[in-house]
Amino acid sequence: MLTPWHNHRAELSPSEYEREVTALLAALGRDIPGFAVTHQDRVSTPEGDFRFDVTATFEQLGVTFLVLVECKDHRRPVEREDVQVLADKIRAASAQKGILFSTNGFQRGAIEYAAARHIALVRFVEGELTYETKAVRIAGQPHPKPPPWADIPPFVGWLVSLRDGNVHVATIESSRADPLADFLNGAA
Repeated sequence: MLTPWHNHRAELSPSEYEREVTALLAALGRDIPGFAVTHQDRVSTPEGDFRFDVTATFEQLGVTFLVLVECKDHRRPVEREDVQVLADKIRAASAQKGILFSTNGFQRGAIEYAAARHIALVRFVEGELTYETKAVRIAGQPHPKPPPWADIPPFVGWLVSLRDGNVHVATIESSRADPLADFLNGAA
């Protein structure tokens, strides 16, 4: 398995990436009352309008919550400054949560800053990278392809968090929403 800062970039177009993230969030929120996901949403704030790759809204205790989502497709792991910009937009929009997706992981400073601001970090990777085998792997050889019966989705998310100073990674996919749902509900 790749570390959150390992240099491996998921290869897909920016629009395909955002659509995949939108679909993943829609599937993950299917059991949350009033959950709605919008791709390319404009949010007006006192500081001006911001366009977000994805927004999600849901209701808890009669209150509508706003989740702002950014999708970063950098050739290097996301830096702290990217998380700081999202934190400022969350504040300006009076949003309750923020999620930053990355196709190429996160630097340690970004992970630490996000943990302190309760921003979820999700590394977006090819699902086949979650397939592990006991076979001996030769350096320079491609990652082994999973067999069809493994039923691995094309893309998954790795929710990256900090626990007791250690980086923790939990896989999320359309059928396994618990880690991100816990974050949205304030348990993570």
